[in-house]
Amino acid sequence: MVMQLIQTEADWDVVLKESQEGIVYLFKHSTTCPVSTTAHEVVIALITDRVITSPIYKLVVQGAEDLKMKISEDLAVKHESPQLIQIQSGSATTVWNHHDITTDILSN
Repeated sequence: MVMQLIQTEADWDVVLKESQEGIVYLFKHSTTCPVSTTAHEVVIALITDRVITSPIYKLVVQGAEDLKMKISEDLAVKHESPQLIQIQSGSATTVWNHHDITTDILSN
């Protein structure tokens, strides 16, 4: 499994629709932030080690101001990056920000 990039509101609509069928994840990534680079590596490890087996999407926040704010509004979650959001039935069920994104986030 790989992270699927979302770039448009139509892509976001697909994510929300898919969350009606089960858990999905959204990773918001800043390509200019060292903390986000580390979190990106952690998310890749979570996928590789099959800790996350649900669909996972990635939003690169640079150049996506309107979309990142729409996501924030739709989920009622303050925008941060890096940020990993677990989504089910169109709602954020768990949110991890910055240094909280670790390889043991789902072991609790």
